[in-house]
Amino acid sequence: MDKWMLTFCLLVTGFLDCPGQTNQTAPPTSSTSPPATSTQPSSSGNTGRAGQITDRRQLERIDRAFEALRNLEIPQKMERSPASIMSEEIHPLYRKPGKKELKNLLPSRSLLAQYEKFLQEPETGIFKLSAESSCALSTQVVVATEKCLSVNIPGAGTAYSFRAKSHRMLHLSDLILDKNVIKTDSLLQQGLMVNLGNIELDQVSAQTAGMKYLFDLKPAANKEELLSLNEKLSQSVKADGFTYSFGLYVEDKTTFALRSIAYRGKIRRSISGFKYNEMDFDKRKDIIVVFRIIEKDPNGDITVLWKEIFRQDSPVIKIDDQDK
Repeated sequence: MDKWMLTFCLLVTGFLDCPGQTNQTAPPTSSTSPPATSTQPSSSGNTGRAGQITDRRQLERIDRAFEALRNLEIPQKMERSPASIMSEEIHPLYRKPGKKELKNLLPSRSLLAQYEKFLQEPETGIFKLSAESSCALSTQVVVATEKCLSVNIPGAGTAYSFRAKSHRMLHLSDLILDKNVIKTDSLLQQGLMVNLGNIELDQVSAQTAGMKYLFDLKPAANKEELLSLNEKLSQSVKADGFTYSFGLYVEDKTTFALRSIAYRGKIRRSISGFKYNEMDFDKRKDIIVVFRIIEKDPNGDITVLWKEIFRQDSPVIKIDDQDK
């Protein structure tokens, strides 16, 4: 409000007698100058043509002041086209990193050779996650350390989406590495993991011990069920002799199973004045994946081998009335 009043005052009075303004010292008057004569205005105000001009200019200044105040309240329009904002600011956030960007997160050649036959099977893959979780503070902030600058990709290499088969931002991922913990905790998603022990991936199926609870888990159908299921899954669940949780400790040469339910819906975002639904930039599916940590290096980075064994469409969840 102070800024508005100052704007109004400056435009109307021309920097004279504005509250909050620094008093300026008047220039010295020559001692030889004759004293100025002043004329007191009549009680009826300005008269004649000169008075009309003065009144009109004063009104014009007042109109300009009010226009400036209105402009302070009106949201500014997009300075660029929606297509430009999409291509330059939005798409890069959800892109699949290329090989050059992943050069510091590529699995070793020896591991690629070792699992070459397995990786020829459908719905399988291999990737590496960075343990440097401090690099993934924000999607729009670059952490200027040597380690972080080398993984300048969505999620800083700490998160992966089995649904998109790509490294992703944390809140759109299925699996996140946070130092010595793997977890599944993203936006409008419910995830649950179990440690299956030292078992090779090609030996795991829907009938493997520990898998039944993941297959039996029923997705939420509405917001109320979503909140109820969240509360249930917020604590570790014990069933059939196994413990299920959204976060587990990293164990080398160990196989895990994951149920990730990425609900469909609307999450509104705005970039440079352009509004969009973030869920339109993600593959929202309900999947079950088994993965094995096949290497953990001295930095804590892990290499993960995986295969998908179940996929279906996920339910639509309406978060608020605006989603209707």
